[in-house]
Amino acid sequence: MKQKENIMQSEWKISEIAKMKIDTTNKKTLIDNIETFKNKRQAMLDNINAQDLEQILDVLCKMTERDIFVMLPEDHVEAKEYLIKEIKQTVERL
Repeated sequence: MKQKENIMQSEWKISEIAKMKIDTTNKKTLIDNIETFKNKRQAMLDNINAQDLEQILDVLCKMTERDIFVMLPEDHVEAKEYLIKEIKQTVERL
C-alpha cells in the first residue's frame, strides 16, 4: 500500500509541473518560464529519494515481467541516476 502511495505522490508532483502555464508572449518571459520549469523539475527530482525510485522500479518491473537484480552504488546521486536509467529502460517495455 505504501508503494502505491509513493507512486501516486510522485505522479502528483509530475502532474503539477505539467499544469504550469507558460506565457509565450515574449522571449524573455519564455526563457524565465523555462528556467522556472527546470528549477521545479530539479527540485522534484531532488526530493525523490532512492528508496522511492526503487519502489517505482519494482512496480514497473512487475508490470513488464522484467526480472532484475539491482546493486546500487554507494553514492546517493549515482544510485538515483542508475535507478532513473533502469526505470526508463523498463518504461520502454510497456
